[in-house]
Amino acid sequence: MSTANEHLTSGYAGEAARDRRRRKLRAADFRFNADMEKLAQMRDEAPDRFDRLPPTSRTALGYYENSKAAAQAEGIETDRP
Repeated sequence: MSTANEHLTSGYAGEAARDRRRRKLRAADFRFNADMEKLAQMRDEAPDRFDRLPPTSRTALGYYENSKAAAQAEGIETDRP
């Protein structure tokens, strides 16, 4: 007979495994992009200018940075092409 805690724990373990698979896939797709690196630098150094960019550019940077973080977590080199 299983308890509620066992059910919750097994569900959580499945979620963690799913997150690891997603991170690995995202990391595998990462490719260094000099334009995205320039956008990140602009965000840090000239936020007023960055805020005037189209939302699609800011969103693209967010996806790029998420992939970069996943690649770093997987031990993949992210600092050069």
